[in-house]
Amino acid sequence: MVGDFDVPGPVAGELDRRAADVFVQHGLRQHVNIATHTGGNILDLILTRDDDVSCRLVSQLAVASVFFSDHHVVTRRLGVPPTPAVPVSYSFRQLRRMDMAAFRRDVLNSRLFESETTDANEYAEFFDSEGQRVLDAHAPLQCHRRQKCQHDTRQLSDEARQAKQLRRRLERRYRRTRLESDRRAYRSACAAARDSIERSRADHIRERLAAVSGDVRSTWRTAQGVLHSARKSAHDDADCAKLVSTFCRYFVDKIGKIRANITSALQSTTRRHFPARHHVGPTLSSFQPMSADEVCRLLSAMPRKSSPLDVLSCSLLKSCADVFASAIARLTNLSFEYGTFPSHYKRAQVLPLLKKPSLVSTSPGNYRPISNLSTVSKLLERLVLARLRPQLFTSANFSQYQSAYRTGHLTEDRDCSAGSPRRHLHGS
Repeated sequence: MVGDFDVPGPVAGELDRRAADVFVQHGLRQHVNIATHTGGNILDLILTRDDDVSCRLVSQLAVASVFFSDHHVVTRRLGVPPTPAVPVSYSFRQLRRMDMAAFRRDVLNSRLFESETTDANEYAEFFDSEGQRVLDAHAPLQCHRRQKCQHDTRQLSDEARQAKQLRRRLERRYRRTRLESDRRAYRSACAAARDSIERSRADHIRERLAAVSGDVRSTWRTAQGVLHSARKSAHDDADCAKLVSTFCRYFVDKIGKIRANITSALQSTTRRHFPARHHVGPTLSSFQPMSADEVCRLLSAMPRKSSPLDVLSCSLLKSCADVFASAIARLTNLSFEYGTFPSHYKRAQVLPLLKKPSLVSTSPGNYRPISNLSTVSKLLERLVLARLRPQLFTSANFSQYQSAYRTGHLTEDRDCSAGSPRRHLHGS
């Protein structure tokens, strides 16, 4: 424990006897024996357990005046080993260096538009495999491993990295020679590296905020990450495999229990009859075919959020919407015609998120599973919704006071509607 305890004794340089007795009763040892205040008293203390292992943690204790406070700076060396770096595997594609004109040309000349299959599942798999084949030719998938340590240098500029290398090189020289000239050069390199690192991090923050300028939600998320950057825990490949199997077993068992409880509840209760509401108006017996222009419009309106399951990232699909629109339209029409959603796109990456920060992180029951679907899967859902909306909104059973899950409406709107009957609000 460290801090300003403010328990001076009757004589300068000594502690209050009552405080010293409390430390002894709790098995603590106080390490500061030099005055830490301009008045000659020891006010700032460093406490450890009174055993050989804990006492060896504190060494090279020093006190120095800072001239702008009545307290001195207390420095010490802690014999705690640094946190070991965790090797993390990751993969990426260099899409920014890809020749987009050549990529678009190869997609148009691929077999994606020559397939004659009439099965939605087969065409969905062929869409991903052919897109991956063309993408591998222009931006091959690269797999790397890096050390996940406390200090992340990815946000540093080349100038800052070179300044750090020079500082480290001059430090090794000074430790070897112990010359005054090398010490001055090393201290000068330390100041230059510190200024360069601070300038690089400031530029990085400006670039992050400029990249999301105009998007309120992304700007708020970026500001939260800058101001409250909670350090994320790093896990190696073995820890990740163990966590995945643990969460998988828990959520599978939870779904099984829910199904069993629903089945038991239905068998133990009597069958309930609800009043029928007859539909008035045209019926919806089939979906109209989807055109490439409609796919382009919906794809351009989608947010730029990709999923790890994406073969073609969302940003790549949006930038080449005119190229992939006809293929996605054909996939959608095959799904409409045969009434099946491609099973290839029914997979999701499940991300467990802790429900509350105060909950125990080691219990799987304290997590909420978040499913992350692929971009094409979410696009197909939006295309189906585009065909369902006109039918739902023109139905006589659709309440005009329905505000939830409608574009341009809020749930508060129904409460602000003057004279709206309560029976409409409840759909009865």
